[in-house]
Amino acid sequence: MKMQFRLWLESEQHFHSTRELADRVSQFLIKTNVTPGNAHHVEQDGPKGIKFYPVKLPTPLIAKAISAIKYFLGELGVAFKDMGWERWEEDHDYDHYKFTVEMPKFDKPSYDHVKNNELRKRLLSGEVLDVRELGVEEEPGVFRLNQFVDGHDYADSKTEQWIWSIGRHKNTGEIFAAYDGRYYDPNDEDFDYETLWMR
Repeated sequence: MKMQFRLWLESEQHFHSTRELADRVSQFLIKTNVTPGNAHHVEQDGPKGIKFYPVKLPTPLIAKAISAIKYFLGELGVAFKDMGWERWEEDHDYDHYKFTVEMPKFDKPSYDHVKNNELRKRLLSGEVLDVRELGVEEEPGVFRLNQFVDGHDYADSKTEQWIWSIGRHKNTGEIFAAYDGRYYDPNDEDFDYETLWMR
C-alpha cells in the first residue's frame, strides 16, 4: 500500500495552477481518509493560495487536516508560506483557512513542432492534453498514463493524432490511451477495462 500511495503522490506532481492544486489537495484528504468527502471544501484563492473550508468538523480533525495539507504541499514541491484564518459568511457557523503558497515553476512545452495550428493552440491553452506529457508509449499508438484528467481532449503531439479511447484496467488500475477505440467497454463482463473517455 505504501508503494501504491507513493506512486499516486508522484502522479499528482503535474499541475500548473492553484485551481488544480486545490483539486489535488481535496482528493488527497479524501484518499487518505483525513476528512469525509462531504466534510470539507478546497478552492483556489488567487494565483498564490488555496482555501480550506472544514464543514463543521471537530477541532481535532481540523488540526489533523491542516497538518495533512502542509505535508501534501511539501510532497508536491509547493512551498508553504503562511496560513491565515477568516470567518466565511455571517450565516454559517464555520470558518476557512487560507494557505499562501509559492507554486513551483514548470517549463511548459512550446509545441513549436506541431504543424496543425489549431491543435497547437489547444495544446498550449490546456484544452487538449498531450499523452506524451502524461505518460509513456507502450507500443505504437498506445500510451500508459500517469493520470486521467476529465474534461479535456487528448492527442499525441508527436504524430498529431487524436486519442480515441482511454481505459483503466480493472485489476491493476493502470490507465491506457489509444489512437483507436480498444478501451471502449462493450458491456461485456469479461472486458478488462473500465472506459474513462471516448472521442
